[in-house]
This record gives sequence, structure tokens and C-alpha cells, in this order.
Amino acid sequence: MSANPMTEVKFVPLVYVLSNAGVDLDIADFHDVTALQLSIRYGLLEVMTSLLKCGAEVRGHEEKLAERHCQLFVAEFVSVLRKLSPGYWHLVQQNKTFAVNVLVKSWCRINVSRQGQSLIEFARQTPDVDPKLLKHLVDNEASIEVAHAVMAGDGQRVQFLLCNQAVDLHTSDLSHKENFFQPFHPLTLYGAALKYGHKHLLPLLRKDAIYRPSKADDTMKASSDDRQRHQSHDSGFSTSAVCVVL
Repeated sequence: MSANPMTEVKFVPLVYVLSNAGVDLDIADFHDVTALQLSIRYGLLEVMTSLLKCGAEVRGHEEKLAERHCQLFVAEFVSVLRKLSPGYWHLVQQNKTFAVNVLVKSWCRINVSRQGQSLIEFARQTPDVDPKLLKHLVDNEASIEVAHAVMAGDGQRVQFLLCNQAVDLHTSDLSHKENFFQPFHPLTLYGAALKYGHKHLLPLLRKDAIYRPSKADDTMKASSDDRQRHQSHDSGFSTSAVCVVL
């Protein structure tokens, strides 16, 4: 079975699986065609969007490809391309805080590297970088990792991140649309699990809260009383009680 505009949603999780596994999504075939360009040629808007959110680079002629192959939906493809590119690396170098925040609010992955250097390390070493820009990246890295794990359907990774990172379960993808020509409709973690058919993740995402990793060496062994005692209802943070759900 191959992807088409009617079935592509079933293939989107695979993009996140490959990204989480460290696969280079910018690799080109013998004709120098990338996965991003193929997604445009075949009119796969959701696949194209997921590739961009995983860090796939726009080479410069993708809009022309969309004009040639996407016919009635060209405006949707061009809109997404312009919204999600250029990526973090260029924007950090240009110190464009607002544009970086747009990518963050669109669940574009922050935990990416180039030549052994992470994006956050690159930002910290960039001269005169806006502290707000760096804060956007640091504060949202773990939450977006959870979002990508949810869309990949990786329950083990979701559970690990919730147990070991400060994660905001209120996070949502503000760039999400239900369909062509529809208004923006923010996608929550819970909604993403439903959309991509990962119902096994729903118990992890039901609690509307922000989780902070426990300071205990072994969170899994923390008693229920300890978790309740350390929970702060005023701040919205709690220890990772979700760790024992699975």
C-alpha cells in the first residue's frame, strides 16, 4: 500500500518513527530527489508537514514543485512551506526570535543536531543570541519530544520522557488543520494520539497537568503517598505519577 492524499495520515507516524531513530530525512535518491520533494510531487500535505517538523530542509524550489503538482491545493502547500521554513538553524543564526517561536508553537523538533552539535548548543554559541530565543528552545525541547513520540506511537519513549523530563501536557500544535482549506485547529497531545490511531497512549495523556521529573533516584518506586505529598497544586507541577500507568 502506498500513500495518497486520502490515506496519507496512516503514514505520518512513520516519519516521526524514522526521525526519532536518527534517520537523515534529507537524503536524496539517485535523481537527487528528497523525501520532502516527493511528498510535494504526490500531493501529500500531511507527510510534507511532518517532514518539515522533523527538520527536513527546503532546498529552494519546493514552491515551484507545488505549483506544478498540487493544482487546486497549491495555496495550502505553499502556506505550510513558508510557515515552517527556513528551519531553526538559519533562524537562530539570524537571531529571529519570533520566527523561532512560530516553529516551536508548530511542534518543530528542537532535539536535532548537525555535525555532532545540537541545536541548543549551536544557539548558545551564536554571538549575541536573544536570551528569549534560547529560552524558547530550552523550555520546549522536552515537550516537543513527547509530541513527536506520541505521533510515532512510541509508548515506551513517551513514558520515559514523562518520567525524566519537565513536560507540559498543555502543549499544542497551533499550526494544525483538520483538512484542506480548514481554519487552524490546535492539536493537543491527546488529540494527536487519537488522530494517528495510538489509543494505547491515551491513559498517559488524560491528566491535564504539567509533569516534572521526581528528584528521587527511582521514581518508579516512589510511593503514592510521597507523590501526593510532593505535588504542588498551585504551581501546576507534579512528580511523574504517570510513570506507573503502563
